[in-house]
Amino acid sequence: MAPRKPVVNIDGTNQQIPDGDTLIVGAGIDAAAGVLLLTIGATTATSVGVAPPTTIQGVTVGLGGGALPGNTTLGAKALGSNTLGTENTAIGAFALLTTTVGVACTAVGYEALFANEASDNTAVGYQAMSVNGTGIGNTAAGYRALQANTKGNENVAVGVNTGLANKTGNNNTFVGSLADATADGFENATALGNGATVTASDAVQLGNGSISLLSCQVALTVVSDARDKTDVETLPEALPILADLRPVKYRWDNRSRYDDGVSDGSKKNPAYTTGFLAQELQQVQTTHGADWLDVVYAGDPDRLGVTHERLLPLVVKAAQELAAKVAAAEARADAAEARLAALEAAVTALQS
Repeated sequence: MAPRKPVVNIDGTNQQIPDGDTLIVGAGIDAAAGVLLLTIGATTATSVGVAPPTTIQGVTVGLGGGALPGNTTLGAKALGSNTLGTENTAIGAFALLTTTVGVACTAVGYEALFANEASDNTAVGYQAMSVNGTGIGNTAAGYRALQANTKGNENVAVGVNTGLANKTGNNNTFVGSLADATADGFENATALGNGATVTASDAVQLGNGSISLLSCQVALTVVSDARDKTDVETLPEALPILADLRPVKYRWDNRSRYDDGVSDGSKKNPAYTTGFLAQELQQVQTTHGADWLDVVYAGDPDRLGVTHERLLPLVVKAAQELAAKVAAAEARADAAEARLAALEAAVTALQS
């Protein structure tokens, strides 16, 4: 079968590219005339002015609804409802379909930013941000990334099915396949890694429940400037609290590894590690009225967390208490030795 010769359809008329010529399609805009300029051909290139949209090899190319200069569309009904929006780019069938006044949006992919009515959004991928209504300044890249966002502003989602829980939350970041939040409405939350799920506003989640190592060349530095703190008090007695803690060794057997969420021991880690049990730490805090310790994170009641570094000040305070007890015991011992020496001296004097 002989190869098919390239054909360009302009306003319903097929134009065949001559033998020996190369098909080149260059697009430009004549704002004054309100037309799209197509440059066709290589050695016999000609410019044809057409009122957009037009069809090239079955693909619709044009300026979108309203034919406003500054917009670029490629695909069936891309930016098809536009009336006043400018500086938009819609590539893919139904991309930016219902936008009427949005400005400076970029949609690449089938139904990307389909329902958008806002400005400054970028969506790349199948149905990326497809139901966004008034959310501004969002960036979504990946299959259905930020697909459910409706009003959320300045969110970033990169990866397959990322940020699906977010509808109205702002300034959130989701990077990695299935990276998400446990609920809608978070602010300034970050989930990084495959399946990472952040549980609260102003929180960062690194990785999923299968992560077994977090490695870095240097130690983590935590801001601790006295100028940013108030109501500072010395800790109360720490030894009784520490005495009630139960350090344990254990092996991880995450419920998330099981299809029904119930562990049967078949997927537990082979290696032991050490630490504490969150529920036991909660009980210790309650028993001693030490909620100020705040060592247990219960933002997600189904998956309690422990901030071990908050025990460090308690350990230091306990060490100071022990040091004071040792110093007092040594002082008593020194006093006892002095008294004993005095008695021995008195006995020796009597004997002589």
